[in-house]
Amino acid sequence: MWLNGGNFALIANMNTQDFDAVQDTTGASWHWDEASWNPDSTAIGDWRDVRLVYVLDRGNSKPAAERYKKIIFQSGDETKYEIQFSNLDGSEQGILYVPKSNLSSYAYFTFDDGGSVLNIEPAKQQWDMLFTRYRYIFYDEDPALPYLVTGVLINPEISVAVDSSMTFTEIDYQKVTSLIYSNNRDVIGWNWKHFDFSSQLYMVHQNVNYILRDMEGVYWKLHFIDFYNEAGEKGYPQFEFQRL
Repeated sequence: MWLNGGNFALIANMNTQDFDAVQDTTGASWHWDEASWNPDSTAIGDWRDVRLVYVLDRGNSKPAAERYKKIIFQSGDETKYEIQFSNLDGSEQGILYVPKSNLSSYAYFTFDDGGSVLNIEPAKQQWDMLFTRYRYIFYDEDPALPYLVTGVLINPEISVAVDSSMTFTEIDYQKVTSLIYSNNRDVIGWNWKHFDFSSQLYMVHQNVNYILRDMEGVYWKLHFIDFYNEAGEKGYPQFEFQRL
């Protein structure tokens, strides 16, 4: 299970099974997911063996009364997850069932309006890249700095190699089969661009190429060529791509 890093969500394991005993955030040690989305690096961790109470901080964009939820992940099987939740004071308590599907990679749910499942992801065979806002962790800062970035996450069913030793034109099928591929969801990430303080503009690294190996084993090459539209508005990534 992963949090919505784009909302700066955090979660704390309260190290108790007593749902009613948790009434505030006292003693909470907050955690976030790694930007790679590796299953072994989630903030929640392995919840299956012991049904402990977690407190979810949904981010400061939420109204105070809706910001915190306490949760127990009660069960998970081949068809669904069962989640018990309420506000910290015990109000609005409920059970939410999140169905699993072989058609999509992830299931999404929200605690808004009493809790519901969101059908927002296409079938896994129908997409390769997600342009979105997500949380990246700068570990070279002390302490580590979580920061919201705008970038690309990949479908977990595909893999990507990154290369800057060849030009986009030079890349062909024979050359890409020997590259090292990763299925980390942020392998493309956000740093195909940088902010140039002298010009006050985002500059795209056109020399960095990404080679995608899709679910059918087909290779594609792409590189970004701009972050602005024709009107000069930022936030409109443009890229060139070609099947190999």
